[in-house]
Amino acid sequence: MPLGIDPKVDFAFKLVFGSPGHSRITIHFLNAVLNLPQPITWVEILNPIQGKDRSEDKLVVLDVLAADTEGRRFNIEMQPTLPTDLAKRLTYYNCLNYIRQLSEGDPYYGLRPAISICVLDRVLFAEASDFHLSSSQRV
Repeated sequence: MPLGIDPKVDFAFKLVFGSPGHSRITIHFLNAVLNLPQPITWVEILNPIQGKDRSEDKLVVLDVLAADTEGRRFNIEMQPTLPTDLAKRLTYYNCLNYIRQLSEGDPYYGLRPAISICVLDRVLFAEASDFHLSSSQRV
């Protein structure tokens, strides 16, 4: 029997995918979306609030942030609307997840992929025929 809870509502989405006690559903979601050569078997749900280094920095609160055994960081966002700046916002979030991996003195070779997944309730690219679109920046 349906509970009448819309999973696109921010609170429900975060409860389902961002609760430490529900990491198995997050793992299944990531494996289904990413289709990696080696499936993810474990994730740690991290604090989605990205602290500010300076008072004038922008406070960022992600929907869901997780890390796996390979050190990859996954930002999972639900967007029921399409803000005009969505691509820039996701790029900013992903950059934060990339640079926040290192501490003073850490070698750069320790950087692991930062992956953003955005679940949309609207069509972002009308000309695209695929339901699932992927893009990447390789360094």
